[in-house]
Amino acid sequence: MKSLRILILLFLNASLIAQGNIYKTLVPVKCDSLIKANEYNPNFVIMDVRTPAEYIPQHLEGAINRNYYDSDFDEQLDSLDHNKIYLIHCHSGSRSGRTFKKMKNKKFKEVYNMQGGILFWKSSSLPTVSTFKPRIMLVTDSISPEKKVKLGQTDTIKITVTNRANDTLKYTGFTSLTNTEFSTDFDSKKVQLGAEDYSFNIYYHPVDTNRDTLVFSLESNGGNQNIHIIRNGYNALQTYEIFAGEIKVYPNPVVDILNIEKKINSDLKVLILDCFGNTVYNSSLTEQKTSLNIKWLRKGVYFVKIFNNEFLLTRKILIEF
Repeated sequence: MKSLRILILLFLNASLIAQGNIYKTLVPVKCDSLIKANEYNPNFVIMDVRTPAEYIPQHLEGAINRNYYDSDFDEQLDSLDHNKIYLIHCHSGSRSGRTFKKMKNKKFKEVYNMQGGILFWKSSSLPTVSTFKPRIMLVTDSISPEKKVKLGQTDTIKITVTNRANDTLKYTGFTSLTNTEFSTDFDSKKVQLGAEDYSFNIYYHPVDTNRDTLVFSLESNGGNQNIHIIRNGYNALQTYEIFAGEIKVYPNPVVDILNIEKKINSDLKVLILDCFGNTVYNSSLTEQKTSLNIKWLRKGVYFVKIFNNEFLLTRKILIEF
């Protein structure tokens, strides 16, 4: 029986390693080393499971608070990103020990439990703070390397940022994409609590074959971050430049009426897409000059796509009131 138990334990340990799961209890000095090693890791979270009354006066710098005695404590754990790295502690180790078991059962990927809690931490001459602050960090890479995108198509770049500290993160500014081939659904009113991620998209819609470089800056009360994006439009049709000279799209900016003139005799299709790539207008161009009533469209950036089986032309327009 003893041999069987050993085999079972070896199997369970091998399964955890295969899954990449790590669960360890560390003395405070080792926890301090772990914190320093993960200083610039956006996926590292220090979690204090004491009550707010215990947590607010003194806590580890940047630690978030989840009260073990809350009736919905399990639900709070479930809402956390299970793939991040967690260092948990309480006052003396009892509550964090039980939380440690819960997180193992919930299959969190990597969890470290501080032995002896904040009492052992302080007796080891390690620091606590009474202040709170936010901290913005990029979860995704800060550089999106060069990529070619076919004219008339839209490339979507997903960006994820996190608040690596314990005060509310608020955005104070970001790079304007007006008059560029980029657009975004970034919400400047978004706020993030500690350990909370926020994802948004930057869209690239090339209208020519030039190389486009973007430095998208996010400014916040928790610091700033820059995202570097390099994109290049390309034309799959060799006759693009000839076709471009045969089409006029005006005025730009436009208020009510958008005019499209074509010198070629063949019928064409016209699509108008919003900055997210959604088609908001779809019709045919049979006349040499067509006037489109677009006053029902909202103010903003749009893309006019004109094409047939041989040609493709995209023009960026700005609709104003």
